[in-house]
Amino acid sequence: MFLKGKKRSPGDVREATILYKWLKVGRVYWVFDWDNDRIAMVATPGGGSPPVRLTGDNVALGNFLSKQFDGRYPGASQRANIARFLKDASISPSAVIGTPEFLNAQRRSFDEWLQKREKNPEVFAKLCTGIVGREDKNEWQLQFNVFNPRGGVDLLTASGTISPLTIRELKVEVVKPRGEFSYPLEG
Repeated sequence: MFLKGKKRSPGDVREATILYKWLKVGRVYWVFDWDNDRIAMVATPGGGSPPVRLTGDNVALGNFLSKQFDGRYPGASQRANIARFLKDASISPSAVIGTPEFLNAQRRSFDEWLQKREKNPEVFAKLCTGIVGREDKNEWQLQFNVFNPRGGVDLLTASGTISPLTIRELKVEVVKPRGEFSYPLEG
């Protein structure tokens, strides 16, 4: 999908920094592992530091985000940007957050989404809960559903401290298993 027209080989790399316009420090890359059908997010944090894998490393992911926001969780104004970044690093850049805006954009293509096991458009709609976030004292939390390219839906929950910005927990739980939905956004 991302390297259309190019021969796929293990370790294909695509710079993705431009997709995160809010980044202040460093660069972001997607490293493709075609044999295992995975994409890892890797960053060069800047300042001469070596590249660091963000996928699967909550400390590295939190440190990289902290550099972008001067060491402090930015709050509601950046909620969607942080959610997308966490989704890309944890699930897949081609996955989509289930927001009301996404639901409205897909209304004309429900038939395409409902070609697999799940046939009820109301079930699809109920999964588009948006990004729920909260900040309380020195804690932040985000929670949202993600439609993944395998036709499943995952719940991503992340939490940490506001200052300094950390990620204490980032977990992905299956809400709908692979193959529940068709995924018409691929390719």
